[in-house]
Amino acid sequence: MASVLVISNDPTTCSLVVNCLTTDGHVVATCDTPSAAPRLFATLVFDAVCLDTALDQSSIDDFLRWFQADEQRAAIPILFLLPLGSQWTPAAAPPQLRPGLDGYLVKPLDDNGLRKTMAELLARSPRGQPAYPHVLRLPPLTLDLDTHDLSVDGRTVHLTPTEYRLTSYLMERPGAVVARDELLERVWGFHPGTGSAAVVRVHVGNLRRKMAQIGTGRFLETLPHQGYRLRVEGAPVGGA
Repeated sequence: MASVLVISNDPTTCSLVVNCLTTDGHVVATCDTPSAAPRLFATLVFDAVCLDTALDQSSIDDFLRWFQADEQRAAIPILFLLPLGSQWTPAAAPPQLRPGLDGYLVKPLDDNGLRKTMAELLARSPRGQPAYPHVLRLPPLTLDLDTHDLSVDGRTVHLTPTEYRLTSYLMERPGAVVARDELLERVWGFHPGTGSAAVVRVHVGNLRRKMAQIGTGRFLETLPHQGYRLRVEGAPVGGA
C-alpha cells in the first residue's frame, strides 16, 4: 500500500483515480490546485503524486520548483496526467518529466493503464516502503487512513467508505466552509450541477451521529446556505 496525492480540478479525473487506487488498497488525498499541495505535505507523507497538467501552467511550474527544492520530496515520482489533444502526445513526454522516476498518461484514463503505470512508478521510488504514519490529524480528531477509524482520546468509531471520504476531504480543509456542490463533485464524483442535496444531508447526519459517540459531533458544522466544515479546536462554534 502507498500514499498518493492527486492534484486536479477535474471531478471525473479525481473520481477515477481515487476509486481505482483505493480499490488497490492505496491511500489517496486530493487537492484542486497545485498551491494547496504544500499544506497536505505538511500533514501527510506521500509515495507518489498525480499531477493534472490541464491546470494553470504557472501554478504547476511554481509547485514543481517547490517540490524539487527538497531532497526527500524530489525522490517522490510524479505521474503527469496529460489532456487529450494537448501538445503532449503519447510519443512526446512532458518537458518536466524526470526519466527513470516520473511517468505520464494521456486522458481519458483507464483503470488498467493507471494501475500499471502507478505500480511502475512506485517500484522505481527510492523510498522503497509505504510512507508512515497514514493518519490525518485535526485536533482533537485523528483519522486512520488504513482502517478508516476516527478517534479521539482513545474512543474510536469506524467510518463507511463514503463517511471516510467525506471526513478526510473536510479534514484536509480545516476550518474552511465547503459548499454542498463541491462535496457532491469531489467526494461523490457527480458532474457539476448534478447530484442531490439530500445525499450530502443524509451522510453528514450519519457522520455527525458517529462523531457524537466519541464526543466530537459539535465539530462537524452545518452553515445554512453556505456548506459544511470541521471546526478547528478552540474556534467559536458555528451552525448546528
